[in-house]
Amino acid sequence: MLRICSILLVSSLIGVKAVEFQIKNNLGGEIWVGILGNPGKEQLRNGGFKLAKGVQESVNAPDGWAGRVWARTYCDQGTNHCQTGDCGNKLECNGAGGNPPATLAEIRLQGNAGLDFYDVSLVDGFNVQCTANLFYDQWIANNRPHLWPPHSPDFSVLDYFIWGTVKSKVFNTAVTTVEDCMRCVTTAFEELISQSIRRAVYEQFLLRYEKCLEVKGINLNIH
Repeated sequence: MLRICSILLVSSLIGVKAVEFQIKNNLGGEIWVGILGNPGKEQLRNGGFKLAKGVQESVNAPDGWAGRVWARTYCDQGTNHCQTGDCGNKLECNGAGGNPPATLAEIRLQGNAGLDFYDVSLVDGFNVQCTANLFYDQWIANNRPHLWPPHSPDFSVLDYFIWGTVKSKVFNTAVTTVEDCMRCVTTAFEELISQSIRRAVYEQFLLRYEKCLEVKGINLNIH
């Protein structure tokens, strides 16, 4: 079991080729769930649905599915516009991503070596609290159930630091061609100083590793 953003995600194997996600709204009011499948992947539930406070709904995903889930907040019932995470003034995103800020839960079933992966990403900004809670042996893994996720957000320091830094620099630069965009990305990476990279990929990783050992890998949050 994983409480992620404002959404409680619980997965279970419901068939040879399917996984069921239980999505629960833990916020104080209604949210609109956004779901975006990666290129070539199914748009689950047509990409979105309303979820009242405390309500839980099931979403079925085929094995091999990959994509992201996020919470859209302060949504107007008349215009279908959400102040955070909006996907184009519509309830069902159906292939459209969410506009920043939006805290993302990224999932890949049957990824490298047949393992399932997830991470919590802030590269598109932050709109709801994001925490990891107890897993209760129910989180996705190759041989479900699994005691500890193969890829824990506590170790995803690159996602929180480096990718967010690069993306913010690229988004703040006006480009007119693909070549301009490529130059912006290259320049952003070149401007990363070695001290910052060392802190992100080495020092912070060791800190998280030590904390996981201290608490035996359960209920760990590092801010």
